Amino acid sequence: MDKLPIKVIYFMRKKGSFFSLERVFDDITLSLSSDVDYSFRYSRFYSKGFFRRFYDLCTAPFAQGDINHITGDVHFVSYFLNKNKTILTIHDTGIPGRIIGARHWLYWLFWLRLPSWKCKYIVAISKSTKDSIINLLPDVADKVKVIPNPVSTVFTPNFRLFNEVTPRILHIGVTENKNFERHLDAVSGLHCTFVIVGELTSHQGKLLKASNVTFKVISGLTNEEMLGQYQLSDIVLFASTSEGFGLPILEGQAVGRPVVTSNIDPMSEVAGGGACLVDPYSSQSIRKGLKRIIENPQYRSELVSKGFENIKKYNPAAVAECYENLYREIINGEAEY
Repeated sequence: MDKLPIKVIYFMRKKGSFFSLERVFDDITLSLSSDVDYSFRYSRFYSKGFFRRFYDLCTAPFAQGDINHITGDVHFVSYFLNKNKTILTIHDTGIPGRIIGARHWLYWLFWLRLPSWKCKYIVAISKSTKDSIINLLPDVADKVKVIPNPVSTVFTPNFRLFNEVTPRILHIGVTENKNFERHLDAVSGLHCTFVIVGELTSHQGKLLKASNVTFKVISGLTNEEMLGQYQLSDIVLFASTSEGFGLPILEGQAVGRPVVTSNIDPMSEVAGGGACLVDPYSSQSIRKGLKRIIENPQYRSELVSKGFENIKKYNPAAVAECYENLYREIINGEAEY
């Protein structure tokens, strides 16, 4: 029997100088079957301030489809959507743990508690994220599913002779959880070029200039430019203190670069044995991992080979099939995923 067509509306944050969510759902939608008619509904405003958020959540109901898929960040647009047709993908629950006082509870209420009531399913992008959601919201355990983020097919093996003299170490992101200061401390004393992707705070800029590290700071990159930075790198350093997933781990693996990441979930889960695992709270541990990669060609080669094997699990077509089956489960209750 032919499958009935489904109209899916992807509710996205306002377009800006960030691309992680956009990259993920570009890859997923391009891999959906022809039975799925999809479109993107971008928020008019950035997710800041009451009145801007209120405008976006009030206008969201006029853009509904057979399935309403909230892709992340703008969880609040769920409030006035049809609950039985709405899916919420949660990428990270770490923010409540990084803020204190009244803001913590407001964030928990408006970004997690209320949206969790206003959707049919919650999709966690890793088992670690699922466990975190259930820990914060025990009553939603039955509606939480795990579907990982895909690694884009544009990230393909790119051979580069490793620069053992002055390796180029790529660091992505500058928010507190990205561990910039410990990374900077770890590369101090290493003969390398430290490449930072992101807009530094004034404090971070002062620390960088006061260090003895050769560095380069880049921001506002397009997807193609970001790919170029992976290709130019010798090592991808992504030892965050917390993440919802850790897509740069997979992107580095897909390009064929040795990756240094955290020995805690979800980073260790996502890495799948194809990365050098370090203690993200120890600059010494991070430096030791970097030095092992720089000084040991056989170890580098093993990491790259295991990385290529790991990314097979994160193919966009496989991820898109999981989402499409979940859409059909909402429509007719027959599908499995």
